[in-house]
Amino acid sequence: MFTMLGLAFVYVLLLGVTETQVPTPRPSVSSQLYSVAPGQSQLIRIDGELAWVSHIDPERLSELQSISGLVEKGGCAERVGYCVLSANTKMDGVLLAWSENPPLDLASHQEWFGGLVDPTNGQAYDQLGRPYSKETSTKALKVISQMPLEKNSK
Repeated sequence: MFTMLGLAFVYVLLLGVTETQVPTPRPSVSSQLYSVAPGQSQLIRIDGELAWVSHIDPERLSELQSISGLVEKGGCAERVGYCVLSANTKMDGVLLAWSENPPLDLASHQEWFGGLVDPTNGQAYDQLGRPYSKETSTKALKVISQMPLEKNSK
């Protein structure tokens, strides 16, 4: 009886050692990007980092081109299909926030089509990560990735 119990124990032990764990596949970056609807922005985790992904459709592209004179240079290229920006701010644990409404300190005559706001200092950015002119030392947001517009987009 003890022999049977011992053999069963060895069998279970060997079974656990020889069984291989199949890793759960992580979604690819491109599949995560494609999950964002055209004209929308979404906060997602890419390779362990939180990022704002914007899917720039032709209508949004036209809006972003119309405000080029109001924002500083930098960020993603203007003719991009997907813009992936770091969601981090200079303060640990505080992330950039999405806002459909213009920040209060943004001049009322400036157009706002939604964008990111840094809650630590109130700086506003468009969907390409370009800062609205607030102060000359403001830099564009860190671009993680960008994908060009599809050839059939105008």
